[in-house]
Amino acid sequence: MGFMRHVQDNAATSVRNAIGHLQPGEFRYEMDNGAVIAVRIDIDQSSRNARVDLHGTSAQDSTISMPHALCVSRPCCTSFRTLIDRPIPLNEGCLEPLEVIIPPGSMLDPRLPLR
Repeated sequence: MGFMRHVQDNAATSVRNAIGHLQPGEFRYEMDNGAVIAVRIDIDQSSRNARVDLHGTSAQDSTISMPHALCVSRPCCTSFRTLIDRPIPLNEGCLEPLEVIIPPGSMLDPRLPLR
């Protein structure tokens, strides 16, 4: 149990160190079907935390949607992990400095039934 806490604390510190070198920004990507993924990243330099806000992303669609958990773990967590200058195990500590905001009913947090 103690070793896992160490691994998670190391991951959180590593992500915070990477965040400390970032500037806020935003990006929009239009897909072939016209759907948009929008992301705004705000950086709190004092705490070295980041807010990843996906408001502006298109509404859910029955042909292309990603469940909330996958969106947090894959594009959000993995993106920040790639900014770390040395290999670390992917674990929950990587998410500690991140606040991920995904609008319910968007294609990144769909609700049933999919339409």
